[in-house]
Amino acid sequence: MSQEDITGMALERKSQDDMTRPFPHLLPGPRKFAPQSSASIERLKKTSMACKACKTAKRKCSGAGKPPKPPCNACKATGTQCEFDPTLDLRRKEAHTAKISGLEAKIEELHNYKHLLDDLITRIRSPHRHEVNRVVKMIRMDDFDIEEVVRAVESPIAASTHPQLLPDPHDMDVSGEDVQVKQEKDDVEWLDLPPQRTVDPYARVTLENLCDIPRFRVPAQPWTKVTNDSQLVSHLISLYLTWDHPCSQLIDQDVFLKHIKAKDLTSEFCTPLLVNSLLAMASVYSDSPQVISKQEDSAFRGQLFLSEAESLWKSEEGRPTLSNVQSLLLICCVCQGKANLGWLLLRQAVQLAHDMGLFLPPEANHSPEMQRVRSTTAWGIFNLNSQMAMELQKTPNLEKPGFQVGIGDVAWVPYPRLNQLVYPRKKAHLPDLQDGLSELMEIVADVQNLFLDNLTLSIDDLWVKAQDPYNRFVDWLSRCPDVSQIEDQPVSGFLILRLKCLHAIMALFEMLVRRDEQGPSSNLIWRQEALVLQTRSAEETAECLRIHRQSYGIRYIPRQMVGAIRSGLLVLVHQLATWKEAREPFAELWRFGTAIDHRFEPIAETIRQIRLMAQSGVVEIPAEVIEINDPEHGEGL
Repeated sequence: MSQEDITGMALERKSQDDMTRPFPHLLPGPRKFAPQSSASIERLKKTSMACKACKTAKRKCSGAGKPPKPPCNACKATGTQCEFDPTLDLRRKEAHTAKISGLEAKIEELHNYKHLLDDLITRIRSPHRHEVNRVVKMIRMDDFDIEEVVRAVESPIAASTHPQLLPDPHDMDVSGEDVQVKQEKDDVEWLDLPPQRTVDPYARVTLENLCDIPRFRVPAQPWTKVTNDSQLVSHLISLYLTWDHPCSQLIDQDVFLKHIKAKDLTSEFCTPLLVNSLLAMASVYSDSPQVISKQEDSAFRGQLFLSEAESLWKSEEGRPTLSNVQSLLLICCVCQGKANLGWLLLRQAVQLAHDMGLFLPPEANHSPEMQRVRSTTAWGIFNLNSQMAMELQKTPNLEKPGFQVGIGDVAWVPYPRLNQLVYPRKKAHLPDLQDGLSELMEIVADVQNLFLDNLTLSIDDLWVKAQDPYNRFVDWLSRCPDVSQIEDQPVSGFLILRLKCLHAIMALFEMLVRRDEQGPSSNLIWRQEALVLQTRSAEETAECLRIHRQSYGIRYIPRQMVGAIRSGLLVLVHQLATWKEAREPFAELWRFGTAIDHRFEPIAETIRQIRLMAQSGVVEIPAEVIEINDPEHGEGL
C-alpha cells in the first residue's frame, strides 16, 4: 500500500468522525452592531396605540411620530384625518381618569333628574292651577322637549305656594274678578277643553296619573273630536279591554287594535262611531276628570264621547254594517239606569244584525278576519240579549247562533297597576269565557221563556218546572272553576262568569216569589227552600267579591258584577235580624255597593232603597256595616 493510499484513508476516517461529533457550545461573541438608518428603527418600533380611524377599520396602525405628530401611514395614504385618543386605551392613566369622570357625570345626571322630580311634585302641589296646567300640557305633548319642561318646572311660581282663604286685593283686576280665577279660565281654553266642562281638569292630578302607562297605545286622531290626547284614549281603551271585554266580547280585540292603530277611516272594523261608543263605555271605569263633564256629578261620565257617538249614529241613517251593530251594543251598555232606552237600542242592533245576515254561518267569500269578527259579534248580541231580557223581564226572541266563534286568546294583566308594581301575565281564557258565557245565557233564555210561556200554570207546577234550569245552573257551576281554584289563580273573567251564574239563580227564584205574590198564598215549604238557595248564592257572591278585593282592590269593578251585587244585597238584607251568619257577606256586598254607586245608577238605586229601609225601621243594619264608610261621600248609613 502506498503512502498516498494510507493518507487518503486517514482523511476519510477523520471526516466521518467529524460528522458524528456533537457541535461545541457557542460562546457569545463581541457585541458589534451594524449601523442602521432611522427609517429602519421606526419600522421596528412597537406601536402601543392606534388612531381612531385604524381602530374603526380594524387595521394595523404605524402610530404617531414626535410632535408635531404626522398622520400614520394608513391615514396618510387614504387622506383620512388621523386622531389619537389616549382615553380609549385602558392601560393608560388617561383612560381611568375618563372612566371616573364618566361615572361622576352619570351620578350628576341622576341627581339632576331627582331634583327635577322633586320640583315637579312641588309644582303639582301648588294651589295655582294655571301653573299645573302649563306643565302638564307640555308633558302630554307627543313631541315634548325635556329642556322646556325643566325650564317650566324650575321657573319661580308667581304666587305663594300656600293657599289663601281669601284672595289678596292686589290680585283683583279692575272688574273685581280674581286674577287667579281668570287665569284658570284662560288655561281651560288653552287646553282645548269643551266649553261646557265645569270641573277643573287637573283638580285630582296625582303622581299615579302622570306615571300611568296604558297597556295598549292607540291614537286619538282621526277617531274622535272630543280630545286630541292619545294618552287619555289609550287609557280608556286599556281599561275597557281589561275589565269589560273578557266577559262581553262584542268586538274582536286583536282586529280592533290593529285597525285603530292603522288610522284608516275606510276600515270595516274600526270607525269613529265605534271608537266614541267604546270610549263612552270605558269612561265608567276611569276617575280622570277629563271624562266627567258635569260638575259635582261623577256619575256623569263619558257624556262627551256619547254625544259624538249619537251624532255619528244619526248620520249613518240606520246603515246595516258590522261596526254600526257593535256601536249600538256598546251604547246600549252605556245607558245603564235607562232600561227602556237600552232595550230599544238593543232591539235596533238585533234588527240590523238580521238585515246583514249576521246570525247565518259565515260565507266562504269572507276573509278569516271577517268571519271571526262576525261570529264574535253574533254571539255577543245573543249573550247581551239574554242578559237584559232576564233583568227587564222581557221576551228574548232571539235564537242562538248555529256556529262557533273560534276566537284566539290574549294575555291578561290588571290595569292600571293597583296594589303591586308588577303582575304576572296570565291567559285571558277568552275562548273558555265565551263558551261558558254562551252556555250560561242559553239557560237564562230558557228561564225567561219558561215564565213567559206558562202564564196559566199554578205556582206549584211552575216550581216543579223551575227545577230543570236550576239543575242546569248547578251543573254549569260544577264545571266552572270553583272559588278555591279562582283564589289560587285569580283571573277576573272567571270571577265575573261565576257571579253571573249566581245572579241568574237568585233571579230565577225571585221570579217565582213575585209570581206567588200575585196569586193566592201557596205552600210555604218551597218558598223557604227558594230562600235558602238564594241565600247560598248570595253568600258565594260575597266570597267571589272578597277574592276580587284582595287580588285587585275595589277601585276597578267590572259592570258585569253589578247585577249579582244588587241581588245579593236585597236577599241578605232581610236575613240580618234573624241570621247572624248573614252579616259578614252582607258587609262585603255593602262595601262593593258603596264603592261603585257613583259609577252605576242601578246599584246606587239599590243602596238608596236599603238606606230608606234602615231609616224607616224595616231592617236593622249591623254596627260593623254602619262603620263601612261610603268612599265617595264619606258617610255610612
